[in-house]
Amino acid sequence: MDFNMTSKLHNLKAARTLATEITESGAKLYDLLGQEKDLKQSRDKALEFLDSISRNLDTNTEQVYIEKCIGNIIDN
Repeated sequence: MDFNMTSKLHNLKAARTLATEITESGAKLYDLLGQEKDLKQSRDKALEFLDSISRNLDTNTEQVYIEKCIGNIIDN
């Protein structure tokens, strides 16, 4: 009986710990999803930049494009 009670107590503590972890993970996920709109815009800009560079590997237009992007960043 004593072993059974100890086991149940241990299971209860483990369940409480797990419930706390689940709640904290949910809160973190909520915060990250709240930032997704801004992050998506930045991610899309970065992908567009990389795509434009990869399309123009045979010409020097990538250098011109990079200089233009850097100038836009500095101006903003």
